[in-house]
Amino acid sequence: MKIRLYSILILFVLVISGLVIGLRGTLPQSGAVQLDALHSIASIQGTSRGNLIWADNFTGNMWQLSAPSSTVANLDANHLLSLSITFSKQDVVQAVSISRNVNFSLDENPIVIVGMSVSGGVHYGIRFTGTTPSGATFDAWREGSRLQHRPGLGTIENVTANLVAETYLANNQLPLPGSKITRLWFYVEATIGTSGDFSLQATSLQAFELKQTTTSSTEISGTFSGIVINLGLPSLSQSIFQAYASYDIRGTSDLRYTPFLVSGTSVLAQGYTYTQNAFTSHQVAVLLPQRVTGFPSILPNANFSSIIISADAGSITHFKIEDLTFKLTSTSDLGTGSVDSNTAQLFMASYLVFLFVTPVAAVILFVKVFKNEN
Repeated sequence: MKIRLYSILILFVLVISGLVIGLRGTLPQSGAVQLDALHSIASIQGTSRGNLIWADNFTGNMWQLSAPSSTVANLDANHLLSLSITFSKQDVVQAVSISRNVNFSLDENPIVIVGMSVSGGVHYGIRFTGTTPSGATFDAWREGSRLQHRPGLGTIENVTANLVAETYLANNQLPLPGSKITRLWFYVEATIGTSGDFSLQATSLQAFELKQTTTSSTEISGTFSGIVINLGLPSLSQSIFQAYASYDIRGTSDLRYTPFLVSGTSVLAQGYTYTQNAFTSHQVAVLLPQRVTGFPSILPNANFSSIIISADAGSITHFKIEDLTFKLTSTSDLGTGSVDSNTAQLFMASYLVFLFVTPVAAVILFVKVFKNEN
């Protein structure tokens, strides 16, 4: 009798284990692939300012001042644009702006470079608006841009705006051929409770054509505001987990840059913000999807995947890529594991039986066998 109970118990456990394994179901298993992308580089481009399109000499009465009644503001344009402001303490945010008409054709792919200094303790920003060939107006600025709500540092900063990129990001589409930027704003804002005397001084305001220098080599030298590494990668049904870029980079002492991995105009991964290293030109950057919070200052080519080294400050004078590796993860086909409601109920019942009822029954039988032994 004892032998028979043992045999039944063992057979019962084996059968249930087989059913659990057989009925547990399967889902597509995700795997990881490491891709050496260094040999997929098609070209490297350095972006810089080209021919001068326009410059403001800061004379005359082209600039208009707008200020709330709670502030005292004075604007002077005498080869130097100088805005002095006295903010009184208020329980709301206060802002003073100055603006002027401009005429930049977006077909020329213009970049605007402003040399300016703003007092510490307040924030400032630059905004643009434009018109399409039909006369419709559009914004060429957006909240979240690095051109908005910048902290005043009290020192001269060179702020660069890629107008085609800003227009695209503000409207989620490329500007229509023949579109123009027609107005430019500078503003200074004070947070709640801020009071005192502050100033904005612009020493230069220029618009240039965007120049692109292309090489098939792994290195490039010049004076660049950004580096674009164009990739000729095959089409993969996988997603980026991590990207590693190893490179040598040199630039001006104030160089600060952020690397991006983009597919068309979509940002797939973003790296940390790096500064010029005084001890070595070598850098290993890690780009992660979860770090995506911004967009490069250069509008990517919609037809390519690329790594973009976007200078937030300063200039890049030399760049050489040494290694580029992507870690990819397979993405499951969501339709593969879909079932109808009746099948889902059957699976639920089987899981309840095999995950709860079966272990309890096995324990009870096991206890009874050993009771009989004793």
